[in-house]
Amino acid sequence: MVADVDMLSGLFFGLRTRGDETFNLDFDNVELALNLLDSLAGDDRFVEIRKRKPKHRTLERIEDAVAGARQRADGQRAMFIAEFDKAEQAANDAMQKEVGAFEKKIQELESQGNADPQAAMQAMQQLASSQRLAQRKLDTKIEQLRRNRDAEVAKVERDLEGDIRREQDRQKWLAVLLPPIPPLVVAFFVFFRRRAQEREGVATSRLR
Repeated sequence: MVADVDMLSGLFFGLRTRGDETFNLDFDNVELALNLLDSLAGDDRFVEIRKRKPKHRTLERIEDAVAGARQRADGQRAMFIAEFDKAEQAANDAMQKEVGAFEKKIQELESQGNADPQAAMQAMQQLASSQRLAQRKLDTKIEQLRRNRDAEVAKVERDLEGDIRREQDRQKWLAVLLPPIPPLVVAFFVFFRRRAQEREGVATSRLR
């Protein structure tokens, strides 16, 4: 069933004949019309042929190798990021634990009604100093972890580029070295076979 007979317009046949270089349109109207006519006429010899489309062949072996290398790199990158997040969380927990000990001590002093104000003030100062020191330690450790993570990720990227480049070079060398081998084998086979045929029936004294 065709919704609109405009699909049989001569415009589409003209585009198919001269091509469309401006918009690069690729209609299947002509193929569909021809298949409809052949099908109605009971001639199905060319129906399946007209359905075929040119396929862009790619270097599948290189693409598979690159995809495998990218997958391994993504796994390593995710592992480094997960390790960084885990270490960062552990550093935060350690800081909170250290600060929590001083907070608990201050709470104990405040719970005592006859606590020494000077001791409470000293504990508060120690708590503030401990928080600043713990925060500096945390910032330093997180920065170091971040640098290690970035260095590992950069190394993974370099290794990935190296793997891709080596695989591309390998395929290039194979593309250069392998194609001449079959013709050379055939040439040697033909040469020695003809030479053997030329020697047949020739006296041994005349052979060089």
